[in-house]
Amino acid sequence: MVRAGPEPVVVPATYGLANGVWFKLKQGMRGLVVHDRKGAPVVFLICQPATRYYQVMTRSDWMPALVGEVI
Repeated sequence: MVRAGPEPVVVPATYGLANGVWFKLKQGMRGLVVHDRKGAPVVFLICQPATRYYQVMTRSDWMPALVGEVI
């Protein structure tokens, strides 16, 4: 079986949750889809260093890569 590399995807979402804090999203989050040994798709969210606002809001050093917006 020939396996393709990871492919970029947009995870559609209207809200996100980090450390008990819900936040509104406009278009979703970026991710990568890969396939496991049985061929089932598995999605991993892409993370980036948190903005200062996101860091204060969620107490997290990392945030999801968002589509078309910055928190």
